[in-house]
Amino acid sequence: MRYAKGIVSALLIALLATGSIILLVWLSGRNSSGEGQAGYSPPTLFAMDTTLDFIILGRTDEQAKADVTAALAIAKEIEADTSLFKAGSDVSQINRMAGKAPVKVHPDTMAITSKSVEYSEKMGGALDITIAPVEQLWGFYNQKYHVPTDQELSVVLPLVNYKDIVMDPAAGTIMLKREGMMMDLGGEAKGYALGAMAAKLRERGVKNAVINFGGSVAAIGKGRKGNGWVVGVKDPRGDAGGLKGSLLITDGFVSTSGDYERFFVKDNIRYCHILDPKTGRQPRGVTGVTVAGPDPFLEDVVDTPLLVVGPEKGMPFIETQSGFDAIFVLQDGSTVMTPGIKTKYHYEPGG
Repeated sequence: MRYAKGIVSALLIALLATGSIILLVWLSGRNSSGEGQAGYSPPTLFAMDTTLDFIILGRTDEQAKADVTAALAIAKEIEADTSLFKAGSDVSQINRMAGKAPVKVHPDTMAITSKSVEYSEKMGGALDITIAPVEQLWGFYNQKYHVPTDQELSVVLPLVNYKDIVMDPAAGTIMLKREGMMMDLGGEAKGYALGAMAAKLRERGVKNAVINFGGSVAAIGKGRKGNGWVVGVKDPRGDAGGLKGSLLITDGFVSTSGDYERFFVKDNIRYCHILDPKTGRQPRGVTGVTVAGPDPFLEDVVDTPLLVVGPEKGMPFIETQSGFDAIFVLQDGSTVMTPGIKTKYHYEPGG
């Protein structure tokens, strides 16, 4: 397991443009002092089909550039192994050999798959990394959007079953039992990569930094003001800069899933890429979920299935996960949250 001085307004605009439910709120600060407090922020980078932004404090520009390069290399390596769309990746080969033969995979791919299956079991199937045939049917991979009929869904839903993933850790192989099955490790791999990048920055001596990886945030240290990094929770139905609230994060991670990140509208109905593995259709009760805690991999594993099951089942589940808290934004705009959001993260409604 792997674990130029920026212009603030430009970074905020870039983060808002991604449509991510979480964005960094960079505030000029009281209590700011010390070397490099102006920070280093390179132009927005791209990996795993999403945006990647850094702010690094307390380092020279030369050091910070090297830090970013090292972190980006990790994301690219994990992407090369786990991308659904790269022909030579582990995932592409597993999908191509579905129902035929096991595929030797990188340890990262095995770790991500194994943990995802573990949480599929814990969440009663609300998480399923074999959902790809249904995503493909809806057109979310090629943007040729289509609302499938019940008949069309009945053909592909039998291909969705995490229990049909055969892993052999000793041999280092993964196989899908039936031809036509497909894995998609997109969100899970992103969370895994975010944790690995944060670990790399710490290993290199970075003590104060933030990474925004397509809406999943790693906050290292105490931020520019010395009392934490401020992370805004976007209003799923608000304008580009509208916030539901903000969190204060020190040495932690925040991840989200929302029904507006990838969607299309047909006949005045919004259809998003978040699908219930049991029905092949979108859940309707929740518009966004934010998860905060110590492990970005697990946050990215659980945020989407929490949106699927909603707060009635999701709140009891998240409260069993030590160190994790969550905010649910409901269709009517109201919020439901675990107690730790208000205490540990100093949640402020309305940003």
